[in-house]
Amino acid sequence: MQTTNWREKFAGIFTLIIGLFFLGLLIFDFISSRASSVSSTDGNIVISRSALFMYLRVCAGVLLSLIGAFALLKLRRIGWVFCITVLLLHIVITGYLTWFLFSLGMKAEMGAVSFSFLLGLISVIFLVLPGTRQKYRVSSNTILLTLVFLLAISALFFFLQ
Repeated sequence: MQTTNWREKFAGIFTLIIGLFFLGLLIFDFISSRASSVSSTDGNIVISRSALFMYLRVCAGVLLSLIGAFALLKLRRIGWVFCITVLLLHIVITGYLTWFLFSLGMKAEMGAVSFSFLLGLISVIFLVLPGTRQKYRVSSNTILLTLVFLLAISALFFFLQ
């Protein structure tokens, strides 16, 4: 029986941290009184359409991260697919955020975001190593499925307004 090595544990735990971070932000947004897009009137909960789509995106990302991290640590191929998808999406978002913060001249914030970008990049590199792909039985069909899934999740994150 195969076990996970430190590189796969690193990628899985980093994906888990991403999911838990966004879950914490979602819970904080629900609890805080600043969430003006969600209100309660006459016993009914009223939510704006853009806020609903935002919550759906965040919930989808949290679920993908948590399921992917646990499945990766249990040596499931679907965990590899979900983790690669979440990590590539994380790299795109933090890469854009790093560039944006650099253009604004915010050096301290840029350092924190670029560190997260670097950790995501290292995690992806660890997951695409030949030994890891062989352990998770990643074939060309699995890579094709991952790319289609990445396109679908990217469309959900970037184009669903």
